[in-house]
Parts: sequence; C-alpha cells; structure tokens
Amino acid sequence: MSVPETRLSEKQLEETIGHFTVDESSARSCGLDKGEIERIQQGVRAVVAESAQITAKYNEIAGRTGAEPVKTLGAEEVEADRSRLEALMTEDYSFVTPFGHNENRERSISVILSGLVHFDSFGHDGFETTEESLHIHGPGAAVLTSTVKMSGSGETKNLSTGDVHEADFSGTYRTTHTYVFENAHWRLEASQMTEIPSGGEEAVVAHS
Repeated sequence: MSVPETRLSEKQLEETIGHFTVDESSARSCGLDKGEIERIQQGVRAVVAESAQITAKYNEIAGRTGAEPVKTLGAEEVEADRSRLEALMTEDYSFVTPFGHNENRERSISVILSGLVHFDSFGHDGFETTEESLHIHGPGAAVLTSTVKMSGSGETKNLSTGDVHEADFSGTYRTTHTYVFENAHWRLEASQMTEIPSGGEEAVVAHS
C-alpha cells in the first residue's frame, strides 16, 4: 500500500543539509571556472538532498507507525527507494560510524529503509547542519566536511556480546563525505562521522 511521500520543505532541507559553501582555497587550486564549480556544487547538493528526502520519509513512517516501513509501503516501493539510494552511492561505498564500525553500501541503505534510527525531526532542533565546507578537487572529486547537531535514538548491537539496546544518538558530530563523478553522475563514495565530546573539543598539542 502506497502512502503520500514525506517531503521536507526547502527551509527544512536547507537546515538539514546546509548551504554547500565552497572552500575558497580548493576552488582556486582546482583549475575550474566559476560555472564548473557551481555545477559541481549543485550536483553534490542534489545527491545529499535526495538522500535526506528518502531518509525523512522512512523516519516519519517508522516514528508514526512504530513498525518497519515495509509493512506500510510494501516491498515494491521499498525496493524502488533502495534502487534510488544505490544510484546515489558507489558500489564500494563505506561508512565509518561514530562507533568505529565500517559499514558497506548495502548495510547503510538497509539502516535508512528500516527507520530504526529515529531522528526527532529534520532541520532546526532535529538533524541540523550548523557549518559545512565543500572542497573541490578537480572535475571528478569533492569532499564535504560538516558539523551536525542531532536529536534522536535507535537500537544498537554490541558486536562482541550480541546485546541489543536503545541508544541516545543526540549530540554534535563532525562528518566527512567524499563524492566522485562516476558514469555521468555525482555519487557518494565514503563517509565518516565522529561525535564531539560534550566537554568540548580537544586536540593533540603541537610543540614548535
């Protein structure tokens, strides 16, 4: 059974994914003109926006029904959305989670479609990008670094003991996403997410 698709408003989407401000130093050194840089900026943003819209859809259904979205949408629609997400990622996509676990494309997509990671909302006071910078490294590669604030929860499993429990994911995180231009489309190749400790950031002291 199909249901009306949840769509984030443009304001929600901008708060969720940020502005994709291009890093000036990378823009100067990549040898591309302004038009080419803008096309890369728009292409990467389109990948992130589509992923955010799909994630919001499954987040809303799981939160509203308390059940896996496939029970509401049906297998055919879920598989169509799986194909949409697969097209946004490279086949060898990898995601280093805040827990230090490395997940592949199949696992990352399954987590989104299950709705098991539940964000309180998208945009301000939910999943919000507070700062970001897009580093362009020529016509076929770009790296997006961001700071995001998250309010939400989900089930986690201890891979050593097998214990499953509900975890609070609320906090502030630094993320790095690498994009490549592949087969005439921008696609996400790798992601990494690290929580900023509640006591504040720390760095190794460098003595001159």
